[in-house]
Amino acid sequence: GRKTIMAGSLSSGSAIEQFCILAKSSKGRAAVSLVQQATSSPQTFFFGELLDCPNIQALEHNPETKPAWSLLHIFAYGTYQEYKACAATVGQLTEAQLAKLKILTIVSLSAKSKVLPYSLLQQQLEIASVRALEDLIIEGMYNGLFKGKLDQAGQQFQISEAVGRDCQKSEVGEMIEVLKSWRARSAEILTCIDDNIRHAASAEEAEQQHQREFENCVEMVKKNLQAQMQAAEIEGGGRLPAKFEASEYYDEENKRPKSRPKTNKHLHMNSDHRSRH
Repeated sequence: GRKTIMAGSLSSGSAIEQFCILAKSSKGRAAVSLVQQATSSPQTFFFGELLDCPNIQALEHNPETKPAWSLLHIFAYGTYQEYKACAATVGQLTEAQLAKLKILTIVSLSAKSKVLPYSLLQQQLEIASVRALEDLIIEGMYNGLFKGKLDQAGQQFQISEAVGRDCQKSEVGEMIEVLKSWRARSAEILTCIDDNIRHAASAEEAEQQHQREFENCVEMVKKNLQAQMQAAEIEGGGRLPAKFEASEYYDEENKRPKSRPKTNKHLHMNSDHRSRH
């Protein structure tokens, strides 16, 4: 069967703003604590703004506080597997942090494919139970991170929409090139559409012109016939010649030619035939 779940509204923007405000006055251990709170909060899923705060950036340059900066960097741009690769340095995560990072990993995977097999998700997220995986996906959808269908029969998650992760500065150039390419393709499509519109308009105008010419031709034929009939009627003393009196031998009721009356010649021939017998 399939379960369809609609995404809820995102409140992450306003939530992260509160952490950014607190970061202005938080340094050292206070900033480390703030990172732990932000990554644990159920309302925050975007961390780029917090990572850009000067007091948070300062954590990177102190060996004692750098693990907190690395953790926030993973939540902003990374995946669960990237965390696993440096877990010894970053430190142990809480259940809430693990669930959030796994949901963010699904968001990253959705950028590569809109159909994610359960087997792939279970491998990447290290989740043994299908039920636990589906519960995690449902949690992500209720938080507004993606929309889709849980295809239990096909054992896959079909994604229809997904939000984007935080964008690193190194990715901006690539994004600009993608947008330029999209703009160029859009311009080509618009040009093609304009050409088709002009062609359709030209064809329609030609058809209308053809129709007008046909109607004018029909009208001219009608007028010529009418003039000929009037002239013939005048010449014939008010009676149309045989070629214009086709109705004389046409049965209007049955819509077929009438039988011509037998002439005297035919009557005489029949009479002679009978007399001989």
